[in-house]
Amino acid sequence: MESQGGHYKGHFPMGLIGGLKPAPSEFKYTRFFKRDVETPNEVKVSVHEGHLSEEDLCPPDPAPHLAWVTHLRHYMAPGVKRIPVRYGKVRGTLFLPQGPGPFPGVVDMFGTAGGLLEYRSAQLASRGFASLALAFFGYDDLPKSLEEFNITYFEEAVEFLLKH
Repeated sequence: MESQGGHYKGHFPMGLIGGLKPAPSEFKYTRFFKRDVETPNEVKVSVHEGHLSEEDLCPPDPAPHLAWVTHLRHYMAPGVKRIPVRYGKVRGTLFLPQGPGPFPGVVDMFGTAGGLLEYRSAQLASRGFASLALAFFGYDDLPKSLEEFNITYFEEAVEFLLKH
């Protein structure tokens, strides 16, 4: 069924989840980052009578619901291996699909947020890719900020991935 209104048009299987936005009391531009990829993300979807504003749904005592269901979004398929990496100077997490391989490989680096975000690599491994979620600053013993980086760090990461 096509969307009847809202934030997207046409058919979009994850539209209900992808169109979520922060509650009125939350910071408007908050991004959702799933930190623990080994547990599913739980989203409770409820149906209410009539049209309710965001404010009507978010007070301490929200309007009663007619029905509800919990949607679980798994980031790792069964059998995917999650392996923390400390290889030379390389820091990250390697995700390997189930099976003997060989697998195509991806080095996943997450922008300028710093730290280590694993959800894309977990999803890639669930679809048959060996994926290295690579931290390059703001994590463990790596530089605290992104002022400069040495290309040999990334070469070492690719070398590590090629061994798997």
